[in-house]
Amino acid sequence: MKKEFENRIGLVITDEEYAGIEAAYTDSVDKDKFVKIWLHEGGIQDLFGRRLVEVKRRDGEIGRLKKETELLLDIVDKRGAAYVRLRDRAIHLDELLEEIVKTLDKLTA
Repeated sequence: MKKEFENRIGLVITDEEYAGIEAAYTDSVDKDKFVKIWLHEGGIQDLFGRRLVEVKRRDGEIGRLKKETELLLDIVDKRGAAYVRLRDRAIHLDELLEEIVKTLDKLTA
C-alpha cells in the first residue's frame, strides 16, 4: 500500500511518514479521491515541513556533536602533550640519576 501511495503522489516517503498518512485514510473513501484530497489540503507541503523540521533538528545535533568532538580532541591533544613532557622529564631524570651514580662510584672507588 505504501508503494501504491508513493506511485500516486510521485514521491518516495518513509515508513513513519506513511504511517501518519495511513492513519488519516479511511476505507470509506476511494484511494484516488483520498490522494486528491490529501494533495489539495497541502499533504506534500506538510510532509516537507515535517522533513525540514527533522533536518534542522539533525543539523543542530550534528553541530553539537562537532563541538563535542572538538572538545574531546583538544583534551586528547593536551593530555598527549602532557604525556610527552612527562616522558621527556623522566628521561632527563634518568640521565641525571646515571650521572649521580657515576659520580658516587668515582668518589667511593
